[in-house]
Amino acid sequence: MQRKPGPYQLLWIAGLVMFWAVLFAPVLSAAGMATPTAPDLPPGWSVECVDCPRYFENMTDRSLRLDSADHPHLAYGGDALYHMFDLGAGWQRETVDSAPGVGSYASMAIDGDTIAIAYYDARNADLKVAIRQSGAWQIATVDATGNVGTHASAAFDALGRLHVSYFDDTNDDLRYALWNGATWSTQTVDSASAAGMFSSIAIDSTNRPHISYIQYVNGSGTPYIVRYAAFDGTSWQLLSAKSEAVSLLYTSLALDSADLPVIAFQNAQNGVLHVVRRDSGGTWNDVAVTPPGDVNNGAWPSLAIDGSGQLHVAYQGTSQARHAYTDPSLGWQFEQVDTTVNSGAFSSLAIDSQGAAHITYGYNSFYYGDLRYARKVQGAWQPLTIDHREDPGSRSSLAIDASGVAHIAYKVDYTGRSLRYAVQSAGG
Repeated sequence: MQRKPGPYQLLWIAGLVMFWAVLFAPVLSAAGMATPTAPDLPPGWSVECVDCPRYFENMTDRSLRLDSADHPHLAYGGDALYHMFDLGAGWQRETVDSAPGVGSYASMAIDGDTIAIAYYDARNADLKVAIRQSGAWQIATVDATGNVGTHASAAFDALGRLHVSYFDDTNDDLRYALWNGATWSTQTVDSASAAGMFSSIAIDSTNRPHISYIQYVNGSGTPYIVRYAAFDGTSWQLLSAKSEAVSLLYTSLALDSADLPVIAFQNAQNGVLHVVRRDSGGTWNDVAVTPPGDVNNGAWPSLAIDGSGQLHVAYQGTSQARHAYTDPSLGWQFEQVDTTVNSGAFSSLAIDSQGAAHITYGYNSFYYGDLRYARKVQGAWQPLTIDHREDPGSRSSLAIDASGVAHIAYKVDYTGRSLRYAVQSAGG
């Protein structure tokens, strides 16, 4: 005979349901395709972090930058905004913004001694920017009009101004912000249907911004479009670089020595990495960059051009971190950066003054993940784990006090090294 659950079992089940609701409210999609809204706790509930780990999500192709001495700097986050750097004595980490729910879609730019990070505040659904000058961080909410700030990309121009592109999820628009060194201004660049996801920004030799991004046109025969926006000094010129009937994901933009755009993106249907380049006559030339034997090739591309004009792309291919580059005589060449399966997510690439590539990326398994940095040492790629995240897990404990208020203690990583506490208010 099957027994009915008793009152304590029902309380435990109800508490467990509330626990999962609290825990997964701010979760974002791993691919970054679904844009998160500001998370809301169930009515009457509050969560306190007792001993919490760092975690990172939705990193961008501009998460990694090099300073003038070729020292690597990395911005990332999700529970807070973090800055990691190696000035020659090993990796160090600092918390830039400890506000809860900030740091995803972090994009870094460096200009001399000034470091800037554009990022998303998931709790308030705002675009935030942190700027470090003279060793001190200043944090500003740049745009708070609706749900804005995902898919951010940042770059300095030669005048020291900071340019940021980002997505307006409320209106499905591409947005742009400019910091002139003292104040911020914002504007809409493209208000067409669902335009602005996976934005990537670059600044030309005349200090004007260029932006690549994805647009989705519902009902069109070729609904997925790689778009390109260029500011001519007066207005934005909007062009379509590539249109497909299948899903196109991610973009990473670089400008060549003639200020002509080169854009890397992925055809998600067949997983192929593409690089499209505009010539001086205005024609877009598309190349499928497909190494022999690779499958699901081209996720999370990050594109850069070295001092010799050669292209470099970091990406995930066959579920591993890869590096592709052009050789003047041999064409596209391919290298395996990390042999670990499930490495290469959220790739970010930077080229140093010697023309060497530096790459950061994530390694993810079911329960945990690493943040890794790789560069060549004596001709061989050397991956290094520089930080570790662990995802929400199990093992919760529920208690009901004399007033009928539920209290839940639970771990949020696989190894049980962190602890959170959730409590329901008396009227919740």
